Amino acid sequence: MRIVIFSAGMRKRLLRWVLYSILITTIVSCQGDDVSFHRDVKPILNKSCVKCHGGVAKMGELNMLFEENLISPNPVSGKPAIVPGHPGRSEIIKRISTVDEEKRMPKEDHALADEDIATIARWIRQGARWDDHWATASIKDWSQADDGPGTIDHLIDMKLMEHGLKMKSVAKDAELIRRLSFDLTGLPPDSLLKAIYLASTGDKKMQIVEDLLDLPSYGEHLASHWLDLARYADSKGYERDSHRDIWRYRDWVISAFNEDMPMDTFALMQLAGDLLEEKNESALIATAFHRNTMTNTEGGTDDEEFRLAAVTDRLNTTMEIWHGITMACAQCHDHPFDPITQREYYESFAIFNNTLDADLTGEFPVLERYLDTDLEKLEQIKAFVERDRPQWFPEVDAENAASIHFPDLHPVDATDFTHTLLFPEGVISNWTMNVNDGTKRKFYFAFDQIPMDNLVGIDVVYGTSGDHKARLKVYVDSLVGDIAFDSTFAQTESKSGNEWVGENAWPTQRLNIKKGFSGKRALIFEIINDSGEIPDGILLIKKIGLVYDRLDFQKEWQSVQDTLVAIRERSDKT
Repeated sequence: MRIVIFSAGMRKRLLRWVLYSILITTIVSCQGDDVSFHRDVKPILNKSCVKCHGGVAKMGELNMLFEENLISPNPVSGKPAIVPGHPGRSEIIKRISTVDEEKRMPKEDHALADEDIATIARWIRQGARWDDHWATASIKDWSQADDGPGTIDHLIDMKLMEHGLKMKSVAKDAELIRRLSFDLTGLPPDSLLKAIYLASTGDKKMQIVEDLLDLPSYGEHLASHWLDLARYADSKGYERDSHRDIWRYRDWVISAFNEDMPMDTFALMQLAGDLLEEKNESALIATAFHRNTMTNTEGGTDDEEFRLAAVTDRLNTTMEIWHGITMACAQCHDHPFDPITQREYYESFAIFNNTLDADLTGEFPVLERYLDTDLEKLEQIKAFVERDRPQWFPEVDAENAASIHFPDLHPVDATDFTHTLLFPEGVISNWTMNVNDGTKRKFYFAFDQIPMDNLVGIDVVYGTSGDHKARLKVYVDSLVGDIAFDSTFAQTESKSGNEWVGENAWPTQRLNIKKGFSGKRALIFEIINDSGEIPDGILLIKKIGLVYDRLDFQKEWQSVQDTLVAIRERSDKT
C-alpha cells in the first residue's frame, strides 16, 4: 500500500477544491429566485472577465459579450464556455472554481467571490437565458401590479426598502411649488403663482401643475435639454466656427414641447421629415436635428474624411438619444457593454452613408422664407408664367421660387452634386479644400426633369483664372449617357486669382446643344481640370441659362428672373 503525503499547500488547495465542489453541488440543486443575465450575471462578467474576453480583447478566442460565442464550441479548446442547464459541464464554471492557479480565471487577479460563482452557476442551471438588452426590452406595465399600486413612488419605495432606505418626509408647500416651477420651467415661481398654490387645496393645488405646463417657459426649458442632446449650435465648429442660421429648428423644438407633440411624431419628423409623403415646411425644419454636425472648412483637409465624420456623428447621436445605447464604442470593436457587434455598427452606418457633407463653405441646401411683400410678388410672377408659358414650360409653385426660375438654373437648386464646392454666394466650382487630389476626383452637379424639346443651347455665366484650362462636359441622364456638349473656357478678369469667388467679370459663354434630345431628362454637369493646375484649372459657375427656340419669350422673361434673384437673395435662409 502506497501512502501519499500531502504538503500543507496541497492540502489547502485540495480542501478548497472540495469546498467548491460542495458549493457548486448545493448551488445547482437550489431552486432559488430566477437569475437575470443583465441584472445579476453581466455585472460580474463586466467586472472580472470582459476586459480579457470582450469586445477589445478576445483572449483564447473567447468573447463573453454575445450568447452565440459562449454556447458554441470555442475555436481554441473546442469546448463551449456554457452548456445551458448543466453548470458542471460548463467550462466557465470549471475555470472560475478550479484550485489550479494556472488554470483558474480570472488570471492574475483575485478569484471570484463565492456568491458570484453561485450566481453564474444558478443562472446556467436555469437555462442560461440571455435577456433582451434593457434599451430594447418591452416596458412592463406596473399599473396592475400584484404587490401594490403601480405608482412611481410605490416602485421607488419598494427598491429603497430592499436597501434599507426610506424616503424623506413630504416637503412643505413652499418647497414643493419651488421644485415644481424649477423642474417644469427652469425658473422660480412668481409671487402670484406661489400665493395661489399656498392657498389652494386638493385638485386646485394640482391645477398649478397644468398652469406651469401651459407657460411658454415650459417648452423653452425642456428644449434647452433636448438641444444639448441634438448638439445644437448657431456656429459650425472646428477651426473657424463661423455662423450658422439654424434658429428655426430651436423654435420648432420649443413649439413641439409646448404643443405636447406625441413622441412618435417628434421622432419621425426629426429623423425622416423630408421623406414623408405629405412633408411641409415644419417637417423639413425638424430634420435640422441631423444638420447640427460640425463643418470643417480648413484648407488642406480631406473632404471624405470629414464627410464620414459627419455620418458617424449622425449614427452615434441617433443611437444614444433614441435608444439609450452608446453605439460609438462599436466603431473599433464589438461593444464591451451593449449588445452590438462591430459588423452591426457598420450595417447601421450604411443607412446614413448617403449624404454630401464635404467641406462645403455654405450650408446648402437651405429653406428660404420670403417676406410677405415678396410672397405677393411671387404670386404675380406665377400668374404671369401660367398665363404666357409655352406648353413645354414646367409648372411652377409660388412658394418655391426655385421652380419659377426656369429656364435659368442656379447651382443652389441642383438636385445632386459631388465634390463640387458650393459657395455662400451661390457659385459652384471644382475647387476642393484638399487641392492635392483635385485631378483624381469627379466634380459634377445635376438638375433633374429638364425639358429637352426645343432646347438649342446653354448659356454658362462663369469665371476662371486660366485660359482654356478648365473644361465643362454635360451628360444626359447619367455620367455614361449621351454627351450634350464638351467645352473649355477662356480666361476672365478676376481680382481673386484663387478658389474664392472674389470679383469676377462673369461673362456668358453660349454652348450649342446637339439635336435629337426630347422629353424631360436629367443634365449632369462635370467640371474637369485636365491640367491639374490650381487655380488656373478651377471653373466658377454662377448661373446656367437654358436657351430654347422661343427667343421672344426669353427676352420678356429676363426681368422676371432679375426680380426672382433679388427676392431670393434677401430671403431668410435656414
